[in-house]
Amino acid sequence: MTLCYQRAALKKPRPKQSDPFIIAFGIYGGVGFQLAGSVVGGLLLGAYADKHWGTAPWLAMTGLILGSVGGFYNLIKILNWNQSRRDRRSGKGSGRSKSHE
Repeated sequence: MTLCYQRAALKKPRPKQSDPFIIAFGIYGGVGFQLAGSVVGGLLLGAYADKHWGTAPWLAMTGLILGSVGGFYNLIKILNWNQSRRDRRSGKGSGRSKSHE
């Protein structure tokens, strides 16, 4: 019985390519949540450390800054990845030619 199920699973038609709008919405929505999460996470960790060591507001501000830097680093990294993925699909490549090496 399982062999028949496995053969049927192998013959399933592939779904149509997803809508590019949905893919872009997922990528950019995820980037936004990651940016917000890293900023808020850095702030909360800094506030917790401030409360623990009595250094208010310095560690909360440091956590906010580090969370922002980390969030923007991740934002740039994901956007560059997405752009290179789109360039590869459209056939543009990296824009460098081997004759200039």
